[in-house]
Amino acid sequence: MKSKYIHHIVLGLLILLFSCKSKDSIVNSQTPETKSKVVTEAIQAYLKTTDSYQIIPNANNSYDLYIEQTKLSEYEPVNIIKFFVHDKLNDRICYHHEFTRAEIKWLNNDQLLLIKKMGIEDKKTGKRSESFIINILTQEIIEYNLSNSNK
Repeated sequence: MKSKYIHHIVLGLLILLFSCKSKDSIVNSQTPETKSKVVTEAIQAYLKTTDSYQIIPNANNSYDLYIEQTKLSEYEPVNIIKFFVHDKLNDRICYHHEFTRAEIKWLNNDQLLLIKKMGIEDKKTGKRSESFIINILTQEIIEYNLSNSNK
């Protein structure tokens, strides 16, 4: 009788564990049948590998950010991010780029926040990173002060 309850508890925990996933770490969840030809070609053109990337939708689900992050080597902490933005409504790639020592994420529905790490602190400003906004509609990149956005 006791083992029956333990069995149900373990089964419930396993179901809970496998059903939970972060919306920011959806890894290659699309099957080849659901990917458009444009996306498949962009993955092959802009990403180094075709199976280890993240797909992060914006808040209103009109764009998908495809990101691949790699390190140069085990001993060198420099990362390389390659990414592109897929416009789902028009089924087109509206932006793509590659950066080193950087992070990228959605700022809002039409803008990405790029944080570039400098590695060494800037003596004049005391900063270790620079932030930029990438407007995917206009392709414009402007400097962004993260400290002002928190006020």
